Amino acid sequence: MEDHHGKKLFPSIATGELLCEVATCFHDIWNLYLEQRAQAPAKALHPAVSEVVLWIKSHPEAQVSLETLADHVHMSASYFSHLFKEDTGVPLMEYVQQHRLAYARTLIETTDLPISQLCTMAGIPNANYFSALFRKKFGMTPLEWRTKKQDSIS
Repeated sequence: MEDHHGKKLFPSIATGELLCEVATCFHDIWNLYLEQRAQAPAKALHPAVSEVVLWIKSHPEAQVSLETLADHVHMSASYFSHLFKEDTGVPLMEYVQQHRLAYARTLIETTDLPISQLCTMAGIPNANYFSALFRKKFGMTPLEWRTKKQDSIS
C-alpha cells in the first residue's frame, strides 16, 4: 500500500508476519474477554448458565450437545440456548468450541503431547478437523503454534 507520494505505508506488513501477530493478539484478547464474562460474579449469570460454564471448563473432553446440557439443568434446549447467549454473549456450542480451542492451545504450549492426543483431551477427537479449527482461529496450525512458542522461549 502506498500513499499519494508513492511511499510505502506499513512496510513491516509486507511479509504478513505482523498481520498474523495482530490476528493472534486479537484472538487472545477476545478469549480473555469471553473468559472474564464467564467468570463474572455468580449473581451476574443465571445459576443454570453458571453451572454449565463450570461443567464445560471441568470436562473439556466430554462430547456435549445443547440438549444434554439443557437437560442437565432441567430446562428446554431452546430456553437454555437463549438464556446462555443472553448471559454470556455467545451461543452455547460456540462457547464450548472456543473453550476447547483455548484449552488445546494451553496444552500445546505447556506439554510435548502429540497433537492427536491433546486434541482428544480437548474434546475434538478428529485431528484433521481440530487442525482446521485451530488454524481458522489462531492463523496457524497447532504444530506451527508450538514451534513459534518454543522459538520465542529460546
